[in-house]
Amino acid sequence: MITIIMRCFVAVDLAEDLVGNVIRLQEGLKDLNVKLASDFHFTLKFLGEVDVKTVGEVELRLKELADKTKPFDITVEKVGVFPGVVWVGAPELLNLQIEVEDTLGKGDFKPMPHLTIARVKQSKYLAEFIDKHSDVNIGSMRVNKIKLKKSTLTSKGPVYEDLKVFNLEG
Repeated sequence: MITIIMRCFVAVDLAEDLVGNVIRLQEGLKDLNVKLASDFHFTLKFLGEVDVKTVGEVELRLKELADKTKPFDITVEKVGVFPGVVWVGAPELLNLQIEVEDTLGKGDFKPMPHLTIARVKQSKYLAEFIDKHSDVNIGSMRVNKIKLKKSTLTSKGPVYEDLKVFNLEG
């Protein structure tokens, strides 16, 4: 019997009307030896490599969470950096991130909900970009769904696919 393994994570997609603002922000990174992201989402929990049975269990738990969670508004703001990643944040997503973490179990928890805008190996000018844009405000959006996504690594970068979308109903 063949076991199908998928690389999965839980996320909230960036609202379409904010994508242009992120792309404009990325313009300041083009000459800084970075790889710009093109799929914009806030990762709430990275699950890693999981089998189909586990995906089914995750779907059931996320449905229960979505059924009891009300839609809410967030502000996408502030630029920051983790090792290897330039991001913009959304602090109001922290409570949902904690709920996802509690629902699916503890793991590689990053206590700042963030949207990756670039991956960087090293850039001596990155600190200047962060200082210049630390108080950027990308805009506000309504969070009314969470997604279970699959990530397939390719030579051109990851390809993302929605496995299941859960509307917040609470």
